[in-house]
Amino acid sequence: MVRSPLMVLAFVLSFVVACDEDDRVMRATWAQEWLIQHFADNPLGHDWRVEGVGISDKQEIKIDIRVPDADEARKLKERSGMERLAILRLICPAKELRIWKILDSDQQIWTLIKGPAGDEVIAAGLSNDASDGP
Repeated sequence: MVRSPLMVLAFVLSFVVACDEDDRVMRATWAQEWLIQHFADNPLGHDWRVEGVGISDKQEIKIDIRVPDADEARKLKERSGMERLAILRLICPAKELRIWKILDSDQQIWTLIKGPAGDEVIAAGLSNDASDGP
């Protein structure tokens, strides 16, 4: 069977893409495990609960947080965008911590803070970009 250079190149490229995707999945899994331990060691306080640390379809990290007090959730919603971003930066691990070395530069940590009824209070993603950091 004769293989053309294009067929060989297509095979090699598909292998490289598959390996890159496997690496991304592995990095997301490590980051998820790291965050679960991080929040176990560093509870949020204010009766806020981390309800879950998951992985999105894009292999990015998702943190779900519940604020059980309705009045506190309402006050958080009323804060300015900059104040809400500052709150997210306090929740997310500091940029010098290992998790940011685990994730690829384009993998974000998405945080969703929900009120007692599950309504969205704050939602945003932070990335390895230095401008995002605390």
